[in-house]
Amino acid sequence: MSEEEREVGVSKLYMWDLTDGYDTQDQREIFLRKLKLSPFYQPDLLYCGFDARDIARMGSTNGKNIIFVSDESSFLDGSNNPFEFALEYDNPAIAVYDPTKLEPVDEEHEEAEGYRVKDPSALITVIRLKVE
Repeated sequence: MSEEEREVGVSKLYMWDLTDGYDTQDQREIFLRKLKLSPFYQPDLLYCGFDARDIARMGSTNGKNIIFVSDESSFLDGSNNPFEFALEYDNPAIAVYDPTKLEPVDEEHEEAEGYRVKDPSALITVIRLKVE
């Protein structure tokens, strides 16, 4: 196992160094390249930017155990960009979920879609972001 990953329960925790990026946009592009080369990547995954210090909640903002996630296209369009959301914190991270193990609910938060976890293995991995 490399320095960039370690086991956390059934999923892995990755630390991706994005400090080679000139600015936030460049760091996002480095992130997307790493994402597409990662062993867990699939085009239909869902993502949630969050504060790694709050790993127990990972996107659940309303106390109802609903997570708010976005698809891969949101990394580029900016409307609900998980990367930008993660960078609002001192310890940015992105949770990666399998959409087949989530149940849609009729709630939205800042344009992100609400889901309830129907299978504990829905969380595929957590990626910590090193940007400074």
